[in-house]
Amino acid sequence: MLVDGGYIEGGVYHYYMTDHLGNNRVVVNASSMVTQRNHNYPFGTAFAENTVDEQKQQPYKYNGKELHQMHGLNLYDYSARYYESAVGRFTTVDMLAEKYIDSNGGDFIRMTMEMSNIGFLMGLIIKRLQKRKIILYLIF
Repeated sequence: MLVDGGYIEGGVYHYYMTDHLGNNRVVVNASSMVTQRNHNYPFGTAFAENTVDEQKQQPYKYNGKELHQMHGLNLYDYSARYYESAVGRFTTVDMLAEKYIDSNGGDFIRMTMEMSNIGFLMGLIIKRLQKRKIILYLIF
């Protein structure tokens, strides 16, 4: 059973010791004995020196996310999508990707069209002013 900062298994409390990134680096039981050590490469793949038995004790490892090891896939569950640490990428596109500000292609097209319209209007104004021999200084 999961509890805040650890889990209970067979009536014994186990506590996560995390690093500054939220990775579960060490799991200790109630008597302060280390039951699991997790050492990861920067994108979440476990170091080779971790034993297989140690790795399968509890699934919450890199970034505190659950590691699914079924069928040898080794995917981290980030709730909305899965992360594959071997390649450092998510397996699917974010469902809300187009909802983010500045990442929607339509917004970029709309912005460039507005900028081209502004540029066109500025060009007309400058041509008019040049005909009247008025000097215009643009400061951006």
